[in-house]
Amino acid sequence: MDSILLTKKEFNDLTNLVYSTSGINLHEGKTELLKSKIAKRMRITNKSLKDYLSFLYSNERELIDFIDTVTTNHSFFFRENKSIEYILQQFSLNPGKEKKEFKIWCAACSTGDEPYSVAVQLKDLGLSFSILATDISHTVLDIAARGIYRMDKLQNVPLPILHRFFQKGTGKYKGQIKVRTEVSKHIIFKK
Repeated sequence: MDSILLTKKEFNDLTNLVYSTSGINLHEGKTELLKSKIAKRMRITNKSLKDYLSFLYSNERELIDFIDTVTTNHSFFFRENKSIEYILQQFSLNPGKEKKEFKIWCAACSTGDEPYSVAVQLKDLGLSFSILATDISHTVLDIAARGIYRMDKLQNVPLPILHRFFQKGTGKYKGQIKVRTEVSKHIIFKK
């Protein structure tokens, strides 16, 4: 089932659907990627290509799940450290300057690693801030809002920040870490 054949019309119809739904532009160089994502959804729904395409176009929940499958959600804490360093440099307070609240929009926030990375550093500096973190995927936004991660996702987080702004899981959450409320309360996750 992994090797599916899409006609040019099917490919164009699907890329138009993805674009109109999510704003993601899948060009012909992404044919294999799209085919692999369709194959994955076909396996999950146990449908043939013809049946799956019909189902996709007629079922809003499946369209959401398909878009979630198409989007790339590769993220980890402090991944874009140069960007974070730039933000921190811009937000550094000069002596004598009045304190103000910084408002940040983190687009394509995936599982929340980036907005939490920015938040813990701003919190560490004692700055006042709020972050709007958005993504098109309900699945990753649910993960982000929970703020619970495997320990290996936080391997780039400096130890003082890790100890101050995260708590180790116990019981069924052993091996995981949760973002403390003092950080998460500054972030709103939205589609």
